Amino acid sequence: MTSIGRTWGLWAHRYESGELWHIGDRGWVKLHQLQDPIVHVLVEEILGDPYVSEVTHYGWQDTEDKAGDPPTMIQVRAGSDPSDPRRALMLLSMCFPYGLDAAIKHGDGSLVALRITERPGGS
Repeated sequence: MTSIGRTWGLWAHRYESGELWHIGDRGWVKLHQLQDPIVHVLVEEILGDPYVSEVTHYGWQDTEDKAGDPPTMIQVRAGSDPSDPRRALMLLSMCFPYGLDAAIKHGDGSLVALRITERPGGS
């Protein structure tokens, strides 16, 4: 059973495929000026194994963030290959010049596994 940690109400662009991208506060999402609709989303922190099937996105929690701050640099899960589970983190890892593992080892922050779903009536 999946354990849920913190939750946030944020915004995202919903692509035609249904995928949710550019997750953050509404102003930041609008900044992208995409044709795709902006929708309200529920962002749930998934505790425990970051590779469970419920994880749809990964984010970054900077060590300087306050306890209730939402994660940043949220990226969609890149795959779910059981032979190479770390591939799922590929898009988030690309946000760091020396990779995600190096940033964590350096003490800059931590990985946050997320489940993001659209909330009705928020667009």
